[in-house]
Amino acid sequence: DLFGLNFKDADKVVIKKLKDDHKLFDRSTFQHKYPFCWRSNTPLIYKAVPVWFVDVPKIKERMSKHNESIHWVPEAVGQKRFANWLKDAADWSISRNRFWGTPIPIIHCETCGEQPVPEDQLPIELPTEVSFSPSGQSPLQTHPTWKYTSCPVCKNPAERETDTMDTFVCS
Repeated sequence: DLFGLNFKDADKVVIKKLKDDHKLFDRSTFQHKYPFCWRSNTPLIYKAVPVWFVDVPKIKERMSKHNESIHWVPEAVGQKRFANWLKDAADWSISRNRFWGTPIPIIHCETCGEQPVPEDQLPIELPTEVSFSPSGQSPLQTHPTWKYTSCPVCKNPAERETDTMDTFVCS
């Protein structure tokens, strides 16, 4: 009943189902600020998606030592701004759900798990011909020659990571 519905249209269906099943405790309307897409002026929904993280606390001490050996211009960038960031650094989400940028060089294989793209296949080039779907799904998730590949270890069918890296990973 809900598959394919816009999340705001699904509200009505969910409320009706709860009411029909005598499980609706209360229904109220609240005035509140709500995020809208600046391009399309449509409501946004926050949802949890899988992301890639760097365990910065694990490498923080090593990074701090390297930071001290860098000749920063101006000095305050390294001694204050970056050093303070390192002092309080937490896990860093490095992936973005985008179809432009630097691809994350990972291949997902059901047999071998996540595998790095072999070095001789780097740098990875994103496809230049992409089709955009009305659902807003990334073109990389539906581009057959991009998404589907073979595992570098066992040669079984596998899929490329379709997220790209945070801009600051490359800087």
